[in-house]
Amino acid sequence: MYRYHLQAASQLDENWALMKSGLVDTPSSETWLKQELEENSHVGIDPYVISATRFLELKKSLNSNKIQLSAVPSNLVDSVWKERPTFPSNPIFPLAFEFTGESWQDKIKRVREKMEEKRCQLKVLTALDSIAWTLNLRGSDIPFNPVFFSYLLLTRQKVFFFVDNSRFAAGVNEHLKLSEADSEIVVLPYSQAEDKLRELSSDPAVARVWISSDISYGLYQCIPEDKTLTEPSCVPRMKAIKNEVEVGCMRRSHLRDAVAVCEYIRWLEVSVGRGEKVTEISGADKLEEFRREQANFVSLSFETISGSGPHGAIIHYRSTPETDQAITDKELYLVDSGAQYTDGTTDITRTIHLGQPSEKYCYYLIHYCVMYNPLFVGRLRDLLLC
Repeated sequence: MYRYHLQAASQLDENWALMKSGLVDTPSSETWLKQELEENSHVGIDPYVISATRFLELKKSLNSNKIQLSAVPSNLVDSVWKERPTFPSNPIFPLAFEFTGESWQDKIKRVREKMEEKRCQLKVLTALDSIAWTLNLRGSDIPFNPVFFSYLLLTRQKVFFFVDNSRFAAGVNEHLKLSEADSEIVVLPYSQAEDKLRELSSDPAVARVWISSDISYGLYQCIPEDKTLTEPSCVPRMKAIKNEVEVGCMRRSHLRDAVAVCEYIRWLEVSVGRGEKVTEISGADKLEEFRREQANFVSLSFETISGSGPHGAIIHYRSTPETDQAITDKELYLVDSGAQYTDGTTDITRTIHLGQPSEKYCYYLIHYCVMYNPLFVGRLRDLLLC
């Protein structure tokens, strides 16, 4: 959390007051509202940017001070945001069985078995990674993440998939069996999710609707309160337990990624050793270049953290043209990076010194390893005795 306070302090101008959430001296949002507002005041909030759990907690807290919390139908910021980026329209493509090891039909069957155990007739999926995993589809609507904006509603017989189908790449219709007369999946526009959820949940045959605590209040409003079952979704746990195919894919993607990192460190040693100028940004670009040469590369998994000298000590440091500095053989260099491959995701951090580190650096490194990894002590002893 502290790193975000530092980032905000460096980016906000005098028109903003920074509230450092989580610190003892910083009031919570509800405490601040109670202090600033009089009785019978009204607070409006976009119901799609707050979870139902948080909304109801905040509403209860404010009600104790006779302050009304209301869901605002349209976001007021959006109404005046003239240069708002357009909604993503990147392609959505199928992920082959060779990477998943399980068909989407079998995954749906397993989810329905859990629904049966919970005695639920309808399940709502809003987490984008859960939807992508369940349907064996991938996208790129969010930078560095292979997901796409969508909703998924599961009944005992049908799967309602709310997404812009004009974005389907070649093979998606066949993958989802959409052309078959008895197709299990019904694709509807993203904007119709609320109406369909309201329709399905109001059906007398639907006694329980399984939702997660992180569902938006906007969708929560569509479900009769006496029908909701608020429990963690079964999908994240299913997704976390990898099958043999997925384990093999993860291993192979990490091996290829390790090759790219090794190539980069070798290139760095040679380039800096020759006296060539390599900066934090140019180094990160070169590392991405090596990764792009690897099979099944899709994108980076996050923006590369390339920090030379003191910058390496800044958590989640991002180099900019203003802060970009040279990588030399006089200081430590930290690179934290990763990639999205069709068969796996990687995240690897390395701290290196391209010259002869001082005793101070060596001391701090050993001290850190001993403090955070006691097993290192025994291994260090073995190495010293070799």
